[in-house]
Amino acid sequence: MKRDMDLVRKILLAMEADQPVIMTLGYDPDVVGHHVWLMEQGDLITVSATSTHDDVGPVALPCAITWKGHEFLDAVRDDTVWQLVKQDQGLSLPFALLHELALRILAVRVGELRE
Repeated sequence: MKRDMDLVRKILLAMEADQPVIMTLGYDPDVVGHHVWLMEQGDLITVSATSTHDDVGPVALPCAITWKGHEFLDAVRDDTVWQLVKQDQGLSLPFALLHELALRILAVRVGELRE
């Protein structure tokens, strides 16, 4: 299954708003559960593992956003920043570069607002 960074962002936003992640995103629950598991692997969130032998792949339920997850969410929260970041996502950017790109775009936007 390919990692969907839009879904990662939506999961973080839903968690921050205390919304039920699995039910509110409009994705297949297995896809959401797998992304939750991936996000734990990337230290964005903590999870409760729920994988069973019947699952297509590893899945988990989200528990809490980590410091790193909050930092990423702060960088990509703004829809305009996220759209600019996604313009380069066709390159399938690694997470660290994606985060760095979002931070640079955000820094430019903050600088523009202060002028």
